[in-house]
Amino acid sequence: GAVGSGPISAAFGCTSADTETVIGSENSTNSVVSRSYPIPNGTYLVNLFFAETNAAACVVGNRTVDITVEGTLYYGGSGSGDGFDQYAVSLA
Repeated sequence: GAVGSGPISAAFGCTSADTETVIGSENSTNSVVSRSYPIPNGTYLVNLFFAETNAAACVVGNRTVDITVEGTLYYGGSGSGDGFDQYAVSLA
């Protein structure tokens, strides 16, 4: 569709053609997923959106991720299971 015409764009007011693809994607492997966007220097608020689509995976500690922005590690890094746990946070 046209830029900014999908359901994600409508909900969040995004104008990038890549928004629908990125937010609507999933990773069902243990591989590293990295996203990079060239933007001007400045101060930004970064929002991360997670969704668990596999009910069997809804277990605290089952899926954790390391989160690094501009080379600064915010969650995780020292071993398996110590990163951001979206399911545990959803229960809080």
